Amino acid sequence: MPDDDARSEDAAPPRRRFLRRLAFASGAGTLLAGCGGGNAGGSASPDSAGTAAAGGGDNQCVPPSELSQEAKQGRQRYSYVAQTPEQGKQCENCQFWVPAEGGATCGGCRLFAGPVHPQGYCTAYLKG
Repeated sequence: MPDDDARSEDAAPPRRRFLRRLAFASGAGTLLAGCGGGNAGGSASPDSAGTAAAGGGDNQCVPPSELSQEAKQGRQRYSYVAQTPEQGKQCENCQFWVPAEGGATCGGCRLFAGPVHPQGYCTAYLKG
């Protein structure tokens, strides 16, 4: 017999499905550790999932190897980089930005899972 939750998810309007997935992704991003306190002296290794566009990966929130497959795919989908190449367009002033809690440097994004650097950028940027 089909699961009622699965059936109701498929029958839900697209907006409701999006909001459910957004809530799940936000919760998953909160569970990822390694972002708090900034990156002074950080030793994260550069990788396309969370590096600076140019000039190294010293402003990463977490090493890319610690990101879930979902987080990596989201970053690739929106071409996320941890250092914006577009002056004035950074994650912290985007409408999809989710501010960090508890004094942490890195926040999140409503479009994909995982921690996001405030000076990052992606192709979905929309001034907030």
